[in-house]
Amino acid sequence: MLSRSGRPLFQVLFGPVARLFVRMGISADAVTITGTILSCAIALWLIPTDHLTVAAWAIFAVVIFDNLDGQIARLTGTSSKWGAFLDSTMDRFADGAIFLAVAIWSILHADESLANWTALGAVVALLMGAIVPYAKARAEAVGYTANIGIAERADRLTVILVGVFFVGLEWGDWWLTVATWVLAVLGFFTVIQRMATMYKQAKAEDVAERISKSAQGNEFAHRTEYAHGADPVSGPGSASGPLQGGPDAGLSANGEGHAPEGERDPQNQGGIS
Repeated sequence: MLSRSGRPLFQVLFGPVARLFVRMGISADAVTITGTILSCAIALWLIPTDHLTVAAWAIFAVVIFDNLDGQIARLTGTSSKWGAFLDSTMDRFADGAIFLAVAIWSILHADESLANWTALGAVVALLMGAIVPYAKARAEAVGYTANIGIAERADRLTVILVGVFFVGLEWGDWWLTVATWVLAVLGFFTVIQRMATMYKQAKAEDVAERISKSAQGNEFAHRTEYAHGADPVSGPGSASGPLQGGPDAGLSANGEGHAPEGERDPQNQGGIS
């Protein structure tokens, strides 16, 4: 949700930074890879060591930096399928590091009554966070779209970083417990949303295909009936068909007579002379 609604504001605020990077010769791929390495390193170092406030701000800054890759690609005309693939893959690494770090922190530092629940919530949220983009990717792979949901990556990062920050302020460890389980539930709901969207598109296409096949079948039947009715030999009531009975039975419709059976030219190989 934030990924779509916040993009215009992000482009306005950080467009100058992206243009500066372009002038410096920094590529979009370099920003993507560097941002991922920094996110993983900061998360796996600062969060398990209980430096939560610093971790929240540092990861937030790196996420902002990492999101400059799209603007740089557009400014340099280097947007590509490879860039989209790289960005999505690197995002999975960063997300995994953040939620894994939260799980480790909960085991080492959280209140005993909340530690197991927080760790389990982080793992489930991470799992749901991996399925959400997978559902979208699979829908697009078979020709549909599933760019919908209330727990996209920006939403997940916002919620978890807010939880990390509040716990770092010593407002209570329960903030992270709530944050992880909220993300787990919202992630599951987002997967269902994308599955439903994909299902509706697939069913609509199936209905359209059946209607198209039915229309083609009716058109083929109509053409077949028309062709049979216009056949000059076997068609009923054909004006050019042979006349039946009467004194002119030996004449064709144009008045020319047929040779009686047996009176064939031997040099005509059985043809009518």
